[in-house]
Amino acid sequence: MTAVATPTAARPRRAASLGLLVFALVVTIAGFAQVGLVRDGGLPTSMFGYALAIIALAGVAYFVMQRWTPYADPVLLPLAILLNGLGLAMIYRIDQTTTTDFAEEQARFEAANPGKEYVPFGVGSDIMGQLLWTVLSIGLFIAALIVVKEVKAFQRYHYTLGAVGLVLLMLPMVPVIGTELNGARIWIKLGPFSIQPAEFCKMAFVVFFAAYLVKKRAALSLVQRKIWLLELPRSRDLYPILAFWILTLMVLAVENDFGTALLFFGLFVSMIYIATGKASWVFIGLSLFIGGVLIIYVGAQLIGIDHINQRVEIWLSPENYFGGGCKLPDGTVDNMIDAKPTYDECIAAGGSYAESDQLMAGLYAMGEGGVLGTGLGQGQPYRTPLAFSDEIFTSLGEELGLTGIMALLMLYVLLVERGFKVAIATKDEFAKLFAGGVSFVFALQVFVITGGVTKLIPFTGLTTPFLSQGGSSLLANWVLIALLIRLSHEARKPAPVAIQDEGMTQIVNVGGLR
Repeated sequence: MTAVATPTAARPRRAASLGLLVFALVVTIAGFAQVGLVRDGGLPTSMFGYALAIIALAGVAYFVMQRWTPYADPVLLPLAILLNGLGLAMIYRIDQTTTTDFAEEQARFEAANPGKEYVPFGVGSDIMGQLLWTVLSIGLFIAALIVVKEVKAFQRYHYTLGAVGLVLLMLPMVPVIGTELNGARIWIKLGPFSIQPAEFCKMAFVVFFAAYLVKKRAALSLVQRKIWLLELPRSRDLYPILAFWILTLMVLAVENDFGTALLFFGLFVSMIYIATGKASWVFIGLSLFIGGVLIIYVGAQLIGIDHINQRVEIWLSPENYFGGGCKLPDGTVDNMIDAKPTYDECIAAGGSYAESDQLMAGLYAMGEGGVLGTGLGQGQPYRTPLAFSDEIFTSLGEELGLTGIMALLMLYVLLVERGFKVAIATKDEFAKLFAGGVSFVFALQVFVITGGVTKLIPFTGLTTPFLSQGGSSLLANWVLIALLIRLSHEARKPAPVAIQDEGMTQIVNVGGLR
């Protein structure tokens, strides 16, 4: 009998996964140690507690993955641990900002802005809170791996999940619980907790879109007419994308949340492209989104909605609003350095007041970092508003330099690549679309936030996956990683081996037996 060799791709990669996980933990713990050595001249006393907590969490996650999904992709878990650990190290570094740092910054601020009150930007970082969210998130990751036996089971509930996603998306509009922060109404407040419900819509919408496209794939692939290189679908097949276009415009107009609108609309268009392979859908989607943004921008100007106009103005000319600027009714911007107008003075003059401090401070921070960075713990990230959440990418850019953030972006590229590899490997159409959609969510979210902080596109309030401080994003992203790992296990595990020589029957002559 000839032995049947197991394909290499189908073997459990325990050693590779464990080695990568150890590397991720070493980098994370070294980050904590570096901060302590630079700031205090010795290892931080709390480092050992952080190290034990992170090692324990990673160890349990690895054990559960090897027990319940032994054939899973060996890279996904180490990547998530490394990104999460880097975020913890950076938040810890900002959390260690001393009163001396703030005193020096206050002196600089008051010298440059006479009469203005100094508000320290670094206040708000919370390493203990983020560590707690990490524990809860990895706990949810473990639960998802154990409980979810087959991602395809979600397909049966796609209408329910789609409705839940819509409700969550609209919750910030509810007057009692909806909360506006920095001009965008994307939060709900439940007692002492603030939650960004759009983060939990991602999985619901990916499931709904994947199930819908499995049913409508053939219809969406039909071509009614061809204009040059552009193949146009039938008119009635455009209705779903038009409906979702209107929905994203509502989000953008009512919640002032450009990032979420771009994320979900881009998700839908990308999944149509994955399902049909027709580039026409990408062109139609981009045209609709750009057209919708222009409609909202012009409409906001006509009816006097300042927030959207200010975002665009700050993106086009951030220097005019650095430290505060007032756009007067005649279109000029009053931002004289020696006598910058206050908010009240601007409103009294009939103008609209805006500040580009966050964008400009982030750009300056990355400029200070240069190619190799100032070194972890040796920069001044506390000078950037929300350095631990919206601007954590620029904080890392200042202290790790261009080299560091390029390496960081490569980690995200690798995460997205492994996700698309899972999509290619799986044979089920729903699972293929689901894995592709989740991978694109990570890719687009990183593009939107990095594009915003580098002034490539207007700045939005999306979080950087696994890095930014905040529980909603961390919980949602760890669940998505768990589902990708489950899908990779199903795609990579070997098929049952047929019993050799099954069906062959030996004929015995028993006629002579008595």
